Amino acid sequence: MKRAFMFLLLSFTILGMAGTVFAETGPDPTGAKTLAENAQAPVDYVWVLVCGFLVMFMQAGFAMVETGFCRAKNATNLMAKNGIDFIVGSLGFFVIGYTLLKGTDVGGFIGVGPLFLAGNQYDVGKYLDFFWQLVFCATAATIVSGAVAERLKFSSYLIYSVIISMLVYPIYGHWVWGGGWLSKLPFGLGHLDFAGSGVVHTIRWDVRACGSNSAWAKIWQIYKGRKAKRYPGP
Repeated sequence: MKRAFMFLLLSFTILGMAGTVFAETGPDPTGAKTLAENAQAPVDYVWVLVCGFLVMFMQAGFAMVETGFCRAKNATNLMAKNGIDFIVGSLGFFVIGYTLLKGTDVGGFIGVGPLFLAGNQYDVGKYLDFFWQLVFCATAATIVSGAVAERLKFSSYLIYSVIISMLVYPIYGHWVWGGGWLSKLPFGLGHLDFAGSGVVHTIRWDVRACGSNSAWAKIWQIYKGRKAKRYPGP
């Protein structure tokens, strides 16, 4: 398992380096063109960044809420999960996630393009959009940690965070924001999502349902008249 993971990581690194060397840069990698066309662009950029910082601090909020509802012996584990998932998720989203989300549409299913934000994605506007999408991607991943608190190993949780950030959120996000099939539905204006209220919470509910099997097992035991196993605290 470790060898397969390292091989996959090395493959992505080589592909990303190749894309950086041979692909052309975006239309405005330095921001000079954007500033010349719109003198108010710095204000807009700062506003988006500040809003992104606020969304990013939801990680701390979820960490404190979940720690408060769990046993004291698991506090460090939950705090670490809510911090590390943002780190590994950011790396996965940076490597390939953003390309799947906002790359050139292929069949309404996924986006394709250079990895590691290279090539035509090396642009100030793209980088701003990358950060904005990243914080919501991390939020979609970390919300699930509360449903699987005290039920999932640390290593398993990190693997799940990488999968959500690299594949699940980017692909579903492409369907809605990247020109995918949901945005082209023949009903009014198609699938519209404001600020991620649909994409983020659809993903987190689906993944929570899959990840909280132990909770459903307890409910079934109670329904069948059997006493559920109690977890002593603190």
